[in-house]
Amino acid sequence: MIVSLPAELWLHIATFTTEDDLPTLTRINKLFHEFAMNERYRQVDLTNPNPHVFWNTVQMLQSSSVANRVRVLNVHPRALWAGLNPPPLRQPKLTRRQVLIEKYRKFITRMRTKELTSNIKSPYPKEIYPLFMDSLVNLNRILECRIVWGHGMHLPHIPQRTLSWSTPLLDIFTSTNIGDTLKTLSIDAPVLRFKDVTVNTNPPFTHLNELQLTFHPPNDVYTMFNILPPFIKGVSSTLTILSITTRVHISVSSLLLTLGRFPQLKKLSLRLSEDFKRTSNTSGIRRFLQNNRTIEDLSLLYDYCCNMHRRHREYTIIGNDHAHVCSDDIELPHLHSLEYNPRLLQMSQTNFLNDLCCVNKNLTSLTLVDCNLMYKEVQTLLRGFGRLKTLSLVVHTLSPGLIALVASNCPLLVRLTITAQIVNSRRNAVRDDGDGFITGMMNRKGLPIYIKWQLEHITILRWIYGVGKRPISSYMKAVGEVAPMIRDKTD
Repeated sequence: MIVSLPAELWLHIATFTTEDDLPTLTRINKLFHEFAMNERYRQVDLTNPNPHVFWNTVQMLQSSSVANRVRVLNVHPRALWAGLNPPPLRQPKLTRRQVLIEKYRKFITRMRTKELTSNIKSPYPKEIYPLFMDSLVNLNRILECRIVWGHGMHLPHIPQRTLSWSTPLLDIFTSTNIGDTLKTLSIDAPVLRFKDVTVNTNPPFTHLNELQLTFHPPNDVYTMFNILPPFIKGVSSTLTILSITTRVHISVSSLLLTLGRFPQLKKLSLRLSEDFKRTSNTSGIRRFLQNNRTIEDLSLLYDYCCNMHRRHREYTIIGNDHAHVCSDDIELPHLHSLEYNPRLLQMSQTNFLNDLCCVNKNLTSLTLVDCNLMYKEVQTLLRGFGRLKTLSLVVHTLSPGLIALVASNCPLLVRLTITAQIVNSRRNAVRDDGDGFITGMMNRKGLPIYIKWQLEHITILRWIYGVGKRPISSYMKAVGEVAPMIRDKTD
């Protein structure tokens, strides 16, 4: 007789059970059987163009007990097309002996016999599409759907020009039960192919909370401004997280200009591949932020889309002081986390820092990437953010004075990440002196600003040859010796 025990006790027993005995444990207790089955079938991939694999997946989803456990659906449209349109079977080449035997048998029996190739059966039925749709109907508990076009996938039996859908892929999904429970949707595809993925009308995604869009070349202006805006607006009422990443020359600012309000939007993440010409046009981004004051988490990162622009990364164009989103006419009262890249701004870094301090005094998380701040610039920056709990900076010189500056201005800081080009005991040094930094930190041990500092996690990264960075444990331990609250010196 199996004794009924609380679930917490069974979980405790599992920690002392060897891996070989876990299957036995799943037979003893139904709880572990459910855990194992849920983990096994939690994610289903329609990403393999092999017809055998695709047909096995469709057969598996015919079972409602399996389909009810699926929470994540990964789809490669090109692989799905290959599965629904399998290549014709190749007739095996008969040897000369087989040909003679067949002719002799026909001559003797005086009747037509079946071809030798008739015994070769397809690994899937000819009418696979209805069975595939039946499988989608069983997927009534999907929480996340990831659609990746499958860049570079080689499908020799399907000409490239035929890779288009008469019905958008999401229309196929939402005609079943998938759209009723979907909370996260991620689409990674060329702009030209979004018309084969997104729906034509307002999608029935009544519970969609997160939308992630990644744009790849080739670009298509019609798709960008006639198909995508209605699709995004269709989910604007329930969306709380919007993420857009570009790998192509497009103006996301113009796209955002066509969108309205998102009443429940909490997080906005934009990772844009922009050149100097397109960076100056931020009217759409600014208008979007003005219309959505509910944003709490903002990430705006610019990246160079061409190698030719990387050669000019050390130059700063001074001129337009309003070519960024940190200015007086944008008010985000609920903003508490900001990730920003000031490298491509058409303005001086000092003016940017002054405007940044006006964003929101209640910020608790600040990350500045692709910048090279001096001591005075860090001083200007921290003056406006006394409530920070997470801070990540890229500085020119890391010194004990810089650590003291952060400790005095951010006493509530819990997590600190600093990436430095030079480590020295002096603020404006031009060469490295790691031992001097460690000695300088030891001389500050016992000061009140460090004893009261709430810092628990610190990461110090050092640029190596200007192409990479790695953590330096000795520097982190030196700071940890001075600040007793630090318990995680990441290395």
